[in-house]
Amino acid sequence: MMNSVDIDRKEVVNNTRQLTCFASLPCSIDFINQGLSHNNVKVTTFDRHQQVSAQYFVKWFNSDAQTALHEIASAKLAMQHGLAPKIVYSSDECFVTEFIQGESLQSLLSKQPSQLSSAIRQTAVLLAQLHQIPANNSCKPFDIHALLTTLTADCNVTASQANEISQLIAQFPRLEHSNAPVICHGDANFSNVLVDITERYWLIDYECSIFTDAEFDIAMCIAINQLDDHAISIMQHVYQQHSGCQLSLSLVNTYQPYCALINALWFIAKAKKSPQETILLKHAEQQLTRIEAYTTPCLLEQLFTHST
Repeated sequence: MMNSVDIDRKEVVNNTRQLTCFASLPCSIDFINQGLSHNNVKVTTFDRHQQVSAQYFVKWFNSDAQTALHEIASAKLAMQHGLAPKIVYSSDECFVTEFIQGESLQSLLSKQPSQLSSAIRQTAVLLAQLHQIPANNSCKPFDIHALLTTLTADCNVTASQANEISQLIAQFPRLEHSNAPVICHGDANFSNVLVDITERYWLIDYECSIFTDAEFDIAMCIAINQLDDHAISIMQHVYQQHSGCQLSLSLVNTYQPYCALINALWFIAKAKKSPQETILLKHAEQQLTRIEAYTTPCLLEQLFTHST
């Protein structure tokens, strides 16, 4: 008997074959274990001699149409400035890009941890370049408190726990926004930076892209990659060197507990629906430890226990 996962995968394969860019082409379709929110596949097309002619990355959205369109708009802007792969097809259901032959920085660091400084530098350069792209009306404005409210609801916590989370947020430093919002990636973890076979670096996956302070993007990068003070110093120095802008280090620090809580709640919400529950909850726990100064072990333990 075919289980629900098999049925979902079969549907993804069929839908991929029916896309106008692949409908008349012989091709093979392989699932990619990248990302935790969507179905991602690699499509290899063949010529009449059965030789590989091209390879593509296809992302099928599980998010609402408006979020998908925001992601596509940000990815197109990044593509036009050489930061993201070429988009060959897009709709509110999926988008197709050229496939990057390479490896993520996360994968490289798992084999060569000593390359952390280099990974930080490359990520900082990409963010600096992204933040210099002129925004347009397709950029999604950002309400950090609305996002935290949505994520808390997604975790299905009790009313009492939701209230405690609200009280926790109230203890965070007050946000004083900069006067120059930019296009932010929103999830610059090392798995979203690819290095190809020519050693060119790419910033991928614009699902969380928003229009807000550059300091938010830097703070999120610090939180999601679990960077220590030395690594943070490298990132800030390289970013400022390549952006020509002076970061507000106090605003970066102010954003950090917000970013850690956003990540923790996201991991907890995803864990409830994922076969990778144990891994996701471990990631959530790591993020929660970054906000221990603002709360009690009791709340963290309750939130974590409830999620399991």
